[in-house]
Amino acid sequence: MYRWIAVALIGFVAGLAGCEDKQEDTPLNPAGTRQQEEPIQAEGEVDTGKTADARPQQQTHTATGEVESLDPKAGQITITHGAVESLGWPEMTMPFSVQDPQLLQGIKAGAKIEFTFREGPAGQYTIQEIRQL
Repeated sequence: MYRWIAVALIGFVAGLAGCEDKQEDTPLNPAGTRQQEEPIQAEGEVDTGKTADARPQQQTHTATGEVESLDPKAGQITITHGAVESLGWPEMTMPFSVQDPQLLQGIKAGAKIEFTFREGPAGQYTIQEIRQL
């Protein structure tokens, strides 16, 4: 009988030895509780606090303006546009890329236009639609 108790006790102690407290290496925050590990982000990635599935679709913006210059081969257009309220932008002149260079067909410098655009990679704004006024 003592033999069974000794075997059970050894098994219990061995089981405890195999357990480790993973929180031991986790630093305490000012409140004295353990901090949760933060997920690692890629360089330049901004943590919005949302998961990839919860991220909203990119918002489109609409403005009117006058074409200053365009380069259909490069898919670029420079526009002096009015205020863009959805972005809090004042009137300004700036370059845009176009989603499809075909959008620039029939557009000439000096044309009054209405256009829809969205922010793309690296803060570059890309025109999705153009309509001459």
